[in-house]
Amino acid sequence: MTGRFNNGIVAKDGLVISGGTIEVDAVDDGIIGKDYLVLRGGDVTVDAEGDGVKSDNDTDAGSGFVLVEGGSLEVSSADDGIKGLEVLMSGGEVVVVESVEALEGALVVIDDGSLELHSADDGINVASSDDSASTDGAPGGEMAADSSLHLVINGGTIEVFSSGDGLDSNGDAVMTGGEVTVHGPTTDGNGAIDVNGTFLVSGGTLVAHGSAGMMVAPSADSEQGWIATALATTASAGDTVSVSDAYGTELATYVLDKDSASLVLSSSDIEAGETYVVSVEGTETTVVADEAPAGGGMGAGPMG
Repeated sequence: MTGRFNNGIVAKDGLVISGGTIEVDAVDDGIIGKDYLVLRGGDVTVDAEGDGVKSDNDTDAGSGFVLVEGGSLEVSSADDGIKGLEVLMSGGEVVVVESVEALEGALVVIDDGSLELHSADDGINVASSDDSASTDGAPGGEMAADSSLHLVINGGTIEVFSSGDGLDSNGDAVMTGGEVTVHGPTTDGNGAIDVNGTFLVSGGTLVAHGSAGMMVAPSADSEQGWIATALATTASAGDTVSVSDAYGTELATYVLDKDSASLVLSSSDIEAGETYVVSVEGTETTVVADEAPAGGGMGAGPMG
């Protein structure tokens, strides 16, 4: 399907894709389901000069959502990769090869499935619309959080490669399970995590690398322990980062895909109040779990 003059596939009401092989190349948006867009199966590839796939009915209650339940979706977009008032994922495989913001919605819920998100700006952006909210881009809660905006991660595997914020919620964020890895920005104007409200973590594994100037950690009253620290020295892509407890037992090891000056880690192995050592190619940084990053950076505000 080629949209030579406008969009690729457009449904004036809802659109459900349950199977088949679909390739869309559009000079504007790739696939639009006005009321809803549901992917239940099939192999879908979208190359769009506008948004990749989206649902944009903001008038009728219960409309305007994108739901991925199965199948595979690959998106290359010159604007947002996946966009809806609500973006919901309960299965399937999503790869956003390139985008400005890879995934955007006022409510983003990830229960299961696999996401690989590449973005020139934010990887996951929870905002009212197109960064127009007054809180959008405000690092670490510098402006009031919008209580209507929510990022919820209950499961799945999520890997984010972002030049802007990795996980950005202008409201609140909750993580109860899943595996999340953020390869965040290398400049201090953004952070691997940017949550304006509370960020409660009770399960799963979160690893976020990025710049240190806007570092945001989970809230202090999270049920699961976490560490957040600037590194003693900026690590380079290809360096090995390891985390050990006070007794020298190695808990985690990662090889960096990008340069990094900070680490946020939350897992079932981290206990509040305990001391941990982060080592990068032999250079060590000592950090106490559930304590705000030393010096803070602008992102150290929302600690709960």
